[in-house]
Order: sequence, then structure tokens, then C-alpha cells
Amino acid sequence: FDRVAARFADPGAVETQVETARLVTELHETRRDLADRVRQLAALHETGVLISSELDGRKLIERVLDRALQAVGSSYGSVLLVDPVDGQLTADLVRGYARDPLALESAAPPELAERVLAGRGFVVHASNEPHLLKSPFLNIDPPEIALLAPIVHQAEVLGVLVTYIA
Repeated sequence: FDRVAARFADPGAVETQVETARLVTELHETRRDLADRVRQLAALHETGVLISSELDGRKLIERVLDRALQAVGSSYGSVLLVDPVDGQLTADLVRGYARDPLALESAAPPELAERVLAGRGFVVHASNEPHLLKSPFLNIDPPEIALLAPIVHQAEVLGVLVTYIA
């Protein structure tokens, strides 16, 4: 007991043990983050292999959408393509819904097309932008979140991959 008490009597020893505990915790968090990154890179690699192995464009789009839905754990998603004439986004492929919640009219709202054409992924939350995620033609509740990833080829935005989370 005296030996243990002596260790805690020295303020430097206590500080060292606290710092050691902090470093061990940081190491565990770093390992967890690294494992997450490795999983993400593996998924990207699998997608790259998938893309390079498929020559049929339609099948490729279907497979990429299915893989994206699997990655986020959803059954709802779509691919919206940019019309080369007027720049509007129209639904090309829809999974889980009869019609795409973002493109219920003939095309997605222009403000959505502008964001997609910027070429960066983004998130639409129903609570923040209810006018974008509506469901008048859907016989179910609209999704809570839409994750949008532009499809870009040689610096040109061709469309957007959308995954929905209820």
C-alpha cells in the first residue's frame, strides 16, 4: 500500500499517468478512424473494379446505384441525368420508389440542378428543405435525407447519384 500511495504522492507521477491514459485513448480513436478509412477505400476500390469491368453503360449505372445503396444501407435511390439541351435533371433510374422524390415533376427543381452542376456532393435534409423532398405522388412518407453525389466525366457533370435515408 505504501508503494502505491507513494506513486500518487508525486504530482509528476499522476500527471504522467493521466497523459499516458490520454495517449492510449487517442491511439484507440486513431486506430478506429484508420479502420473506417480502410473500409471506405476498400469500397471505393470495389467500385473502381466494378466500373472498369462493365462495358454496358446501362448495367454500369444500375450496378453503381445498387452498390451505393448497399453502402448506405438503403433500398431507396436514383440516378438523375443532366439533359444536355436544357440542363435539367431528369430521373433515369429509380429504386424503391415509383417516382423519384427529387424529380416528381418532369424534372428536378432548378435550384437542385444548380447545386449538382457545381460538381460537389451534398446532403438535402427534409427538415431544412422540405420543398425539395416532397411526396405528393408517393404513397409513403418522403425520405428524411437525400445524399447526392454528382457523376462527373472529364470535368463534365453528367448527372447525380442519389441515395435516400428514411
